[in-house]
Amino acid sequence: MGIIEGFGNVSASKLSDEEKNRLYNMMLYVLAMKLLFIYVVAYYIWPRVMPGLFPGVNANPTFLQLLGFCIMVSLLL
Repeated sequence: MGIIEGFGNVSASKLSDEEKNRLYNMMLYVLAMKLLFIYVVAYYIWPRVMPGLFPGVNANPTFLQLLGFCIMVSLLL
């Protein structure tokens, strides 16, 4: 389940307000963790690992490029 579907399912469900708030907070934490992982990959892991594996790969991608890449991969999966 993606992030957007999760928010839609929680808002449409017949749960109590406390339970909805707990689920919203959990989904926001998961979204924040995903963005943090993308940031770590973009600035620390990618420049050191990917050029060694694939010579044609850009060594310093921007955060938006990796964010777009992650969105495309999540849409495909």
